[in-house]
Amino acid sequence: MVDAMEERPGIHRLVWQKHHQRYGLYIPPLYSPERPRSLILALHFGGPAYAYRGEALLTSLVVPALEELGVLILAPDCTQSAWDNPLSERDTVALLDHVQSRHQVQNKAIIMGYSMGGMGAWYLAARNQELLAGVMPISARPQPDSASVDWRIPLYAIHSRDDELFPLGPTVEVVNRLQANKANVRLTVLDGIGHFEVSRFIGPLNAAGSWFREVWAE
Repeated sequence: MVDAMEERPGIHRLVWQKHHQRYGLYIPPLYSPERPRSLILALHFGGPAYAYRGEALLTSLVVPALEELGVLILAPDCTQSAWDNPLSERDTVALLDHVQSRHQVQNKAIIMGYSMGGMGAWYLAARNQELLAGVMPISARPQPDSASVDWRIPLYAIHSRDDELFPLGPTVEVVNRLQANKANVRLTVLDGIGHFEVSRFIGPLNAAGSWFREVWAE
């Protein structure tokens, strides 16, 4: 049973008591349990550990860019030191299933992430394609095996040419190899944005909103 407060529009700080797992959940305007919505799973960036790091990604980037989609957005706190390992994968997939079971969710979720979260998106999506509709890594280094994965879901990467932490080259190389193998992959390359200028990705992410609609429409 979902608490009525949890159904109110806005960003909620929540804890899944079964696993003592913290997460942020964005509820869109006019949300109703009787009206199914799609869901985005958003993985936060790295840095010092603090409670509700997922909420920080929601407020700084994902909600301002994608609120017009009118979807649920789940942003968990990473339970390990990084997203791209089996324990984080286990916890994140379990939380996704928990939230989808509590809310009226239509379509499979799209996973996205920024920086460390983008690396996690590459990792989790490759290993859980049956659970997901698509994947969007932003400002993230691909996994070592990303180019050899048989991608059956759409992938859209966003990366800045001026990223001082994760150079653009590896992302371009992986995208080119996947496109050569006829995978459904897109890449938007930006100029003049540093890795830590998260809010400057709001416009490019908003412009990618049509991709989310296309993926869910397939």
